[in-house]
Amino acid sequence: MESVDLFFMKITSTKILAKLTLIGIFSLMYFCVEAREEEVEAEIGKKVAMQVVELVEKNGLAPKKQSDFLYAKNQLLSNFEDSSKFVSKEKIYSDIQSLLDTTDSDGHSRILSSIQLNSRFIATPTASLSDGKFYKIIKTEQGDVLSFTLPQTRDYRLEAQRKYISNVMAELKKGIAEWRPCAIVLDFTEQKGGSAAAPLLVLEPFLSENNSAKFVKNRGERLALVDLPTLRKQYTYVAAEFPNELKRFADGPIAVVSGARTASAGEMLEMAMLGEERRAKSFGWKTAGYTTANKNYSLIDGGTLVLSETRYALGDRPPIIGGIQPLETASSTDSLEMVLERAASWAAHHSALCTQNFAADKPKQ
Repeated sequence: MESVDLFFMKITSTKILAKLTLIGIFSLMYFCVEAREEEVEAEIGKKVAMQVVELVEKNGLAPKKQSDFLYAKNQLLSNFEDSSKFVSKEKIYSDIQSLLDTTDSDGHSRILSSIQLNSRFIATPTASLSDGKFYKIIKTEQGDVLSFTLPQTRDYRLEAQRKYISNVMAELKKGIAEWRPCAIVLDFTEQKGGSAAAPLLVLEPFLSENNSAKFVKNRGERLALVDLPTLRKQYTYVAAEFPNELKRFADGPIAVVSGARTASAGEMLEMAMLGEERRAKSFGWKTAGYTTANKNYSLIDGGTLVLSETRYALGDRPPIIGGIQPLETASSTDSLEMVLERAASWAAHHSALCTQNFAADKPKQ
């Protein structure tokens, strides 16, 4: 099984494709679909249960209480103590979920049937903000600022990533050509979970080799959240025909806006941006709190284990537990528009491009 540190695989076309698939499902946010009553062979059910237990004990985040974990484990394995040839798949999956719920994963670890996993591709179109427009312009004293709403996607497949990047870059190209904005605000309020693969490729210009965002494993080992050379090669592999329009803002300030609906993959993306500590600032409200990084494992019955294996941190600081608190917190009475305007003002004030434009437009004495 591949390591959770997905950004460190060697670059070959085959491995990039495999890696992109894993990254996409890495930050999968759970969704619930009632399982049908279905019987499976007891031998198969036991193998699934043992496979899950082994993966959780080896790679998962630690239990909140060891006694609760052991009780749930015993309950799961008790399904196979008699001589029955068949067992209820619904009961097995329910007991597996109870086991996962004892881990310190913020309820982010899930067991999904093949039907549940496949339905996510039908449920969420790619880059699907209703009007297809992912930006607006905010006027500030220093100049025009692009407010970019990064769309949610749950589809990690290669063609879906290419389509996502194509749609987003087409809109950004039009907006940048028309308005020539001097700074940007990254609006993550629609990043409600799913796949981080394509969105992270879109955001690549903002990332540097000094990024401090880390994955923190169960036993304390810290790994870089982003391997920048690999990410750049991935963009070339997936979407070389679509130049990244965000390079215009690559060296400028990074204003991030998030809220209570920013979850899972969205929180991972926010951590990646906040890893640019010297030039990033977050605005808005505390995020949803699914701040664990997940990895998917295929089970022998066709199901999928979505297992939380790491938390996030900046540098050597303690891992994030629960939601991410913005550096500038909005009040409950503030509207999103108010927060975006404050973020835009900050970004414009700290942007060299805005300063140059302002100086050029200023009347000569």
